[in-house]
Amino acid sequence: MRAPSSSRCGVHTVETLASASGLPGEYIEAVEAGRVELSVQALVAICEALGISGAILFHKNGDQE
Repeated sequence: MRAPSSSRCGVHTVETLASASGLPGEYIEAVEAGRVELSVQALVAICEALGISGAILFHKNGDQE
């Protein structure tokens, strides 16, 4: 699974993503480091903060919206 390109979502720091998503920065850092698993609720919050649909994560390579 590829992360969205920075041109599509903008560049976010842990702090800006935490602020935009309402999630604690420590949680985002722990997910990024692989210390905790990302919950579906947190995934939705992050997608909304990035301005993307969570459905994009389930597209096969080559699928277009």
